[in-house]
Amino acid sequence: VQKRQIAVEELKSRYKTVLNENRKITENKCLEADKVRHKTEAELKELEHVCDLLKAAEENQQKLLAWERIRVQKCKTLRELELQVDNHSVTPIGNLCLEGEICSIQKKYEDLQRQLGQVEYQNEELAFQLRKEDESLQSSKLQLEEKIAEYNALTRQLESALEEGRRMV
Repeated sequence: VQKRQIAVEELKSRYKTVLNENRKITENKCLEADKVRHKTEAELKELEHVCDLLKAAEENQQKLLAWERIRVQKCKTLRELELQVDNHSVTPIGNLCLEGEICSIQKKYEDLQRQLGQVEYQNEELAFQLRKEDESLQSSKLQLEEKIAEYNALTRQLESALEEGRRMV
């Protein structure tokens, strides 16, 4: 009886040890899962910001296209006026007005070209950031899956140890 009681006490001690280890492992896994979750949430918020930037870039690109259409229309009008000038004599003052308008149109065109270049550069940067964020999310997902698999394996080990302890008792 004393041998059985000692064996039972040893099993109780092992059982408590296994339970404490399981509790610590569970707490560690929960902490790790929370860290991964928080990291993923932060990355998601950053991706939302990147999406907003992409939308703004698309809007700017649409504005640039609209300005380009206006420029094309003004160039067409300018050509028509030049043809009219060739067909009719225009006063030097009229020529100066036309030249001033041509210069202002050219400046607007150059500004629009520069803005378009900036928007395209921003779009490329945002696409690169999105690719990096996606890779980071995939890596985090794989780590989380590995931790879950490890946690499940430890849970099965604990359950088998508990079952073995019950059988021994």
